[in-house]
Amino acid sequence: MTNSFQNFNDRSDVTGRSKRGGIKRKGSFLTRQREKLRQQSEEPTLTRMETLLSNLAVNMDSRYYMNELIEVLSKEDLIHIPEIKSYPVPGETYTFIYEARTPGLLYDYHPVTTVLDFIENGFIGYNMHLGSVRRYRADDGRIKSRFYRIYDDEIENVLQVPSEFLRISYG
Repeated sequence: MTNSFQNFNDRSDVTGRSKRGGIKRKGSFLTRQREKLRQQSEEPTLTRMETLLSNLAVNMDSRYYMNELIEVLSKEDLIHIPEIKSYPVPGETYTFIYEARTPGLLYDYHPVTTVLDFIENGFIGYNMHLGSVRRYRADDGRIKSRFYRIYDDEIENVLQVPSEFLRISYG
Protein backbone atom coordinates (compact mmCIF):
# COMPACT_ATOMS: atom_id res chain seq x y z
CA MET A 1 0.00 0.00 0.00
CA THR A 2 1.33 3.42 -0.81
CA ASN A 3 2.27 5.68 2.02
CA SER A 4 -0.25 8.55 2.22
CA PHE A 5 2.39 10.86 3.73
CA GLN A 6 4.66 10.23 0.77
CA ASN A 7 1.82 11.16 -1.65
CA PHE A 8 0.96 14.23 0.41
CA ASN A 9 4.54 15.49 0.30
CA ASP A 10 5.06 14.58 -3.36
CA ARG A 11 5.04 17.89 -5.22
CA SER A 12 5.85 16.60 -8.72
CA ASP A 13 2.30 17.32 -9.93
CA VAL A 14 2.02 20.84 -8.41
CA THR A 15 1.30 23.52 -11.01
CA GLY A 16 1.03 26.52 -8.74
CA ARG A 17 -1.32 28.11 -6.24
CA SER A 18 -5.08 28.52 -6.42
CA LYS A 19 -6.84 31.86 -5.92
CA ARG A 20 -7.40 30.98 -2.27
CA GLY A 21 -3.76 30.07 -1.69
CA GLY A 22 -4.11 26.29 -1.89
CA ILE A 23 -1.88 24.07 -3.99
CA LYS A 24 -2.95 23.51 -7.60
CA ARG A 25 -2.19 20.06 -8.98
CA LYS A 26 -2.24 18.56 -12.47
CA GLY A 27 -5.48 16.87 -13.44
CA SER A 28 -8.81 16.84 -11.68
CA PHE A 29 -9.38 15.36 -8.25
CA LEU A 30 -11.07 12.32 -9.83
CA THR A 31 -8.15 11.76 -12.19
CA ARG A 32 -5.70 11.80 -9.28
CA GLN A 33 -7.91 9.41 -7.25
CA ARG A 34 -8.19 7.01 -10.20
CA GLU A 35 -4.41 7.05 -10.59
CA LYS A 36 -3.98 6.33 -6.87
CA LEU A 37 -6.42 3.37 -7.08
CA ARG A 38 -4.61 2.05 -10.17
CA GLN A 39 -1.29 2.13 -8.32
CA GLN A 40 -2.79 0.39 -5.30
CA SER A 41 -4.35 -2.34 -7.47
CA GLU A 42 -0.94 -3.07 -8.99
CA GLU A 43 0.53 -3.74 -5.56
CA PRO A 44 0.49 -7.41 -4.52
CA THR A 45 -2.41 -8.30 -2.23
CA LEU A 46 -1.75 -10.82 0.52
CA THR A 47 -4.21 -13.62 1.21
CA ARG A 48 -5.56 -14.07 4.71
CA MET A 49 -3.02 -16.83 5.45
CA GLU A 50 -0.07 -14.81 4.12
CA THR A 51 -1.19 -11.91 6.29
CA LEU A 52 -1.42 -14.23 9.33
CA LEU A 53 2.05 -15.67 8.77
CA SER A 54 3.61 -12.24 8.31
CA ASN A 55 2.05 -10.90 11.54
CA LEU A 56 2.35 -13.98 13.78
CA ALA A 57 4.09 -13.56 17.12
CA VAL A 58 6.85 -16.03 17.98
CA ASN A 59 7.35 -18.24 21.05
CA MET A 60 3.69 -18.40 22.01
CA ASP A 61 1.74 -21.49 23.05
CA SER A 62 -0.38 -23.54 20.65
CA ARG A 63 -3.63 -22.09 22.00
CA TYR A 64 -2.53 -18.60 20.94
CA TYR A 65 -1.74 -19.88 17.44
CA MET A 66 -5.04 -21.77 17.21
CA ASN A 67 -7.00 -18.67 18.23
CA GLU A 68 -5.16 -16.61 15.61
CA LEU A 69 -5.81 -19.28 12.98
CA ILE A 70 -9.53 -19.48 13.80
CA GLU A 71 -9.81 -15.71 13.71
CA VAL A 72 -8.22 -15.55 10.25
CA LEU A 73 -10.28 -18.45 8.90
CA SER A 74 -13.38 -16.52 10.01
CA LYS A 75 -12.46 -13.59 7.74
CA GLU A 76 -12.94 -13.12 4.02
CA ASP A 77 -10.23 -12.11 1.59
CA LEU A 78 -10.25 -11.56 -2.18
CA ILE A 79 -10.06 -15.32 -2.84
CA HIS A 80 -11.66 -17.11 0.13
CA ILE A 81 -15.06 -16.93 1.78
CA PRO A 82 -15.08 -18.23 5.37
CA GLU A 83 -16.91 -21.51 5.88
CA ILE A 84 -17.69 -22.31 9.50
CA LYS A 85 -19.78 -25.43 9.94
CA SER A 86 -21.36 -27.46 12.68
CA TYR A 87 -20.39 -30.68 10.94
CA PRO A 88 -17.72 -31.38 8.30
CA VAL A 89 -18.12 -32.42 4.66
CA PRO A 90 -16.09 -35.37 3.28
CA GLY A 91 -13.25 -34.30 1.01
CA GLU A 92 -12.77 -30.94 2.72
CA THR A 93 -10.09 -29.92 5.22
CA TYR A 94 -10.88 -28.32 8.57
CA THR A 95 -9.39 -27.30 11.85
CA PHE A 96 -11.34 -27.60 15.08
CA ILE A 97 -10.84 -28.34 18.77
CA TYR A 98 -11.13 -32.00 19.73
CA GLU A 99 -10.75 -33.89 22.98
CA ALA A 100 -10.17 -37.65 22.70
CA ARG A 101 -11.26 -40.00 25.46
CA THR A 102 -9.54 -43.27 24.49
CA PRO A 103 -7.12 -44.01 27.39
CA GLY A 104 -3.43 -43.75 26.48
CA LEU A 105 -4.08 -42.33 22.99
CA LEU A 106 -1.75 -39.63 21.64
CA TYR A 107 -4.03 -37.13 19.91
CA ASP A 108 -4.08 -33.62 18.53
CA TYR A 109 -6.27 -31.16 20.43
CA HIS A 110 -6.11 -28.73 17.45
CA PRO A 111 -6.18 -31.04 14.41
CA VAL A 112 -5.89 -30.00 10.78
CA THR A 113 -7.88 -32.81 9.23
CA THR A 114 -9.13 -33.79 5.79
CA VAL A 115 -12.43 -35.58 6.30
CA LEU A 116 -12.47 -38.92 4.46
CA ASP A 117 -15.78 -40.54 5.42
CA PHE A 118 -18.56 -40.65 7.97
CA ILE A 119 -18.89 -43.41 10.54
CA GLU A 120 -21.46 -44.03 13.22
CA ASN A 121 -21.22 -41.18 15.77
CA GLY A 122 -18.43 -39.38 13.90
CA PHE A 123 -16.08 -39.38 10.96
CA ILE A 124 -12.70 -40.61 9.74
CA GLY A 125 -10.10 -38.06 8.77
CA TYR A 126 -6.44 -37.68 7.90
CA ASN A 127 -4.72 -35.60 10.61
CA MET A 128 -1.95 -33.61 8.95
CA HIS A 129 -0.14 -32.83 12.20
CA LEU A 130 0.15 -36.49 13.12
CA GLY A 131 0.39 -37.80 9.55
CA SER A 132 -2.15 -40.54 10.18
CA VAL A 133 -5.78 -41.47 9.68
CA ARG A 134 -7.88 -40.97 12.82
CA ARG A 135 -11.40 -41.67 13.98
CA TYR A 136 -13.18 -38.66 15.45
CA ARG A 137 -16.25 -39.22 17.58
CA ALA A 138 -18.81 -36.46 17.48
CA ASP A 139 -20.84 -37.59 20.46
CA ASP A 140 -20.26 -36.94 24.17
CA GLY A 141 -19.03 -33.38 23.62
CA ARG A 142 -15.63 -34.40 22.25
CA ILE A 143 -15.73 -31.75 19.54
CA LYS A 144 -15.24 -28.49 21.41
CA SER A 145 -15.65 -25.98 18.54
CA ARG A 146 -17.13 -25.47 15.11
CA PHE A 147 -15.33 -26.67 11.98
CA TYR A 148 -13.27 -24.00 10.19
CA ARG A 149 -12.71 -24.87 6.53
CA ILE A 150 -9.21 -24.64 5.09
CA TYR A 151 -9.10 -24.34 1.31
CA ASP A 152 -6.65 -26.51 -0.62
CA ASP A 153 -4.45 -23.54 -1.56
CA GLU A 154 -4.18 -22.57 2.14
CA ILE A 155 -3.11 -25.93 3.59
CA GLU A 156 0.64 -25.36 3.12
CA ASN A 157 0.45 -22.00 4.92
CA VAL A 158 -1.81 -23.34 7.68
CA LEU A 159 0.69 -26.11 8.43
CA GLN A 160 3.33 -23.42 9.03
CA VAL A 161 1.26 -22.12 11.97
CA PRO A 162 2.40 -24.11 15.06
CA SER A 163 -1.13 -24.78 16.29
CA GLU A 164 -0.77 -28.53 16.96
CA PHE A 165 -1.37 -29.42 20.58
CA LEU A 166 -0.44 -33.06 21.12
CA ARG A 167 -1.84 -34.64 24.27
CA ILE A 168 -2.29 -38.07 25.81
CA SER A 169 -5.84 -39.02 26.65
CA TYR A 170 -6.54 -40.34 30.14
CA GLY A 171 -10.03 -41.51 29.36
